[in-house]
Amino acid sequence: MPRAVVSVLMPARNVASTIGDAIESVRRQTFESWELIVVDDGSDDETAEVVRSIPDDRVTLVRQQWRGVSAARNRAAKNAGGKFLAFLDADDLFAPDKLERQVGFLDERPDVGSTYSAHRRVDADGIPWTVHSPAPRLEMGDFLAGFPFNPSSQMVRPEWHLRVGGFREELYLNEDRDYWLRLSAAGCAFERTDGVLADYRMRRAGTMRDWPSHLEQALTIIDRFAEQLPATAAEARFQAYQEYALQAAASGDLENTRSYFVTLLRKRPKLPTHPDCRDDFLQAVVELAVRSRGRFEPILDGIFNAFDGRMEVFCGERDWAMGSAAWQCGARELAWGRREAARAAFRVAASRRVGLDTRTQSLMRFQCQQYRGAFGDDAWKMFGRELTETLGQFTSRREAERFVESVQPSRSFWSKLREAVRA
Repeated sequence: MPRAVVSVLMPARNVASTIGDAIESVRRQTFESWELIVVDDGSDDETAEVVRSIPDDRVTLVRQQWRGVSAARNRAAKNAGGKFLAFLDADDLFAPDKLERQVGFLDERPDVGSTYSAHRRVDADGIPWTVHSPAPRLEMGDFLAGFPFNPSSQMVRPEWHLRVGGFREELYLNEDRDYWLRLSAAGCAFERTDGVLADYRMRRAGTMRDWPSHLEQALTIIDRFAEQLPATAAEARFQAYQEYALQAAASGDLENTRSYFVTLLRKRPKLPTHPDCRDDFLQAVVELAVRSRGRFEPILDGIFNAFDGRMEVFCGERDWAMGSAAWQCGARELAWGRREAARAAFRVAASRRVGLDTRTQSLMRFQCQQYRGAFGDDAWKMFGRELTETLGQFTSRREAERFVESVQPSRSFWSKLREAVRA
C-alpha cells in the first residue's frame, strides 16, 4: 500500500462501548489517505475484538501490557509512517472533514508545526453540550494557563513530536498540557484550523479519584515552566487547587476538599471577602456544576455542604448558584436547538428568583463567545435572536437584548493577562 499521509494515533483501554464509533469517524473522513494505529493498553474487556472486527486494512491493532495513555500514544507514533500525526481518544470523534482541512492547512503553512481546531464537548451519550473555540494562535502562556484545545482536535508534524521526545510516559494526567508546553518551548508554532472538527466526551464532575496524585502531576507540570512565566504559573497553581478542591467536594471527599481550601485561602486570603475574588470563585463553582450535561443540583449540594470555617461565607449563595446553573443549562440547551429543555431550565432559574445578574451573565457570555468563535457571526446572529426571544420570556426583553449585544468575540486568557501586566 502507498504510504498514508496522516497517521491517526489512538490509545485504548477498556473502551469497547465507544471505540467502534471513534474508528467509524475516521473511516468516514473525506480525506482517505490515512492509517489508524490503535494501541490496546492492557484492556480486559472486548476492546481488541471490536477493533479486529473493523473491515478496513488501514486500521492496525497493537496490544501491550498496561503502561498508560502516554506510553500508548508513543507506541503508536513509533509505528506511524504518515507525513502528519493526528490524535484521537477512543471515546472521541472526528468531524468528517477533520483530516482534509488540517492537512490542507499544514500543507499551505510550512511554518506551522501543529494545528488544532474548535471542538464540541458532548455528554456520555454523545449529545452536544458546549463548544470550545480556542484563539487563532496559541503560545506557551496559553498552555500554562489551561487546556485551550483537546488532543483529538490536534494535528502535528512528526518531526516536532520526535524533537520533544513524545509524551512523558510517567504522566497519566495533564500529559497533553505538558506535551503542548514542551512543543511550544522548543519553538513549535501553533495555529488554528477553522471549523468545529472534533467531539470530546466530558466526564461528570466528581467522578475522578486519587486527588492528591492528580494535583501533584498538574503542579509539577506548571512548576517546570514557572521561571519563564511566573505570573501565569502563579495563577495556574491557584486554578489547579481550586479545580481539585471543587472536584473533591463534588465527590464527597471532605478531607481533601478542606485541605485544598486551606491552600486556596493561604494563596488568596481575600477570597471570602473581596467582591471580585468571591465572584470569580462562585462562577468557577457554577461552571464546574454544569460542565457536563446532567443534573447539576447534587454537584452543587456536594460543594456547598463542604464549606466550613472561613469558606462558610459562601453558604448563603447556594440558591444563587442553583439558579445561575439553570440559566447556563438553558442557554446551552438552546444553542443546540433543544428548545423545550431550554425553557424548562429557564423556568427553574426564574422559580429560584435568580435574575441575569453580573456573575450569571459573565458565565453565559463566555459560552456565547465560544459559540460565536466556533460557528461564525452569521450563526451567532441567528442564535442571538432566538436567545433574546427565549430569555425575554423569563426576564425583561431589554435585559435580554443588552446581554446578547454584549457578546463579542473572546480572546485567550494569555492575551488578557499580558494586557493587564502592561497596564
